[in-house]
Amino acid sequence: MTDPKDAVVVGTAVTDQTAPGTDVVPAAFVVQRPKPVPRDGLDPKSMEALRNRPVEIHAGAVIYRGVLVGADTEEVFLRTDLRYTSVPLERVARIIPTDVKPAPLPKGSVDPSFFHPMPGEDEG
Repeated sequence: MTDPKDAVVVGTAVTDQTAPGTDVVPAAFVVQRPKPVPRDGLDPKSMEALRNRPVEIHAGAVIYRGVLVGADTEEVFLRTDLRYTSVPLERVARIIPTDVKPAPLPKGSVDPSFFHPMPGEDEG
């Protein structure tokens, strides 16, 4: 058995005795890794980072556009131009911020012949 001062208590267990027992894990087996913190303080894809921002919510075949108010365990709440809307969380496929410009395509990714008219098409 390891020395008790080298152990870390991870929880308690109920025993038949009057005092509860403890599960002891040797310190050599405990690994603590700090959670990486994003540079801006919030994960850019988290609900908190998207709150009060214009978003598109893709749910089934419907796209809802508006300002994200928040979410709970069952619904996502959105303020649209006409009213407040709630979308069941089980139907939401993705939530995309609309105030971010899409990244430009790298130069040369589209063949120049794409922009030339096809034979038989007018150029005007």
